[in-house]
Amino acid sequence: MFSAETIKKIGEVLRISDFEAKLKSDKEETLEVPGLITEDEILSFGNNRFNEGKKAGSEILVKSLKEKHGIEMEGKSVDTLLSAYADKVIADAKIEPDKKVAALMTEKKTLQDQINALSLEKENVTKDLNNKLFQVEIRSEILSHIPENTLIPKSDIADLFLNRHRVSKEDNSVIIYRGSEKLQDKVLNPIPVKDAVMQFAEAYVKKAGMGGRDNGGGGAVPKFKTASEAYQYMKEHKIEPMSNEGLKMLNDNKDAGFDPNK
Repeated sequence: MFSAETIKKIGEVLRISDFEAKLKSDKEETLEVPGLITEDEILSFGNNRFNEGKKAGSEILVKSLKEKHGIEMEGKSVDTLLSAYADKVIADAKIEPDKKVAALMTEKKTLQDQINALSLEKENVTKDLNNKLFQVEIRSEILSHIPENTLIPKSDIADLFLNRHRVSKEDNSVIIYRGSEKLQDKVLNPIPVKDAVMQFAEAYVKKAGMGGRDNGGGGAVPKFKTASEAYQYMKEHKIEPMSNEGLKMLNDNKDAGFDPNK
């Protein structure tokens, strides 16, 4: 037998106000039991379940997109995510051009360094070629100013001149140096190449009546078969090979089977 309290609670659950009276009645009673869940409750229940699922799915989506795009944000809503993503895209758009500019500046500097290196190389090559051309021109001019009647070949005299002098081009003028001394006339103008060469070559020009030794009384010129013999003779007799006597001695032996290379 149910207690009165229990019977009361059952009536409340079944929504039957006279449940206790009908339960205790001796007559056959009919109970109209209402539905435990109304249509409104069913609809509300369905909507609530849908919304909960939607919310859960939205939170899963937001979490996944946050991890994928590296987005730092508070909250789990899609709207918050979209706002944070938009901010990130704008920030990245500002950074990316800076990176491209930096890369282009680096590339520009590399290209400029290469251009400068090539320009310097071209300048050095051009300077070297111009210097070689100048030396060829100077040697040709020196040879043109050496007289024909010389004791030794003109090319040897040119070599001797260039060995004892330095010829350079300065401010479109040809300057001749002997050691560190610049050859100048009395008004400090550079001495012309022609004058310097002719003065230098004078010591190697054949002179009338030339013969014998500079410090002696003439005599026959010794005959030599090789340059080595001639230089040995000059050394023993203290004759300077480039003196007039030495040069004449070499010149007079040219037609006697003399070999200047031995």
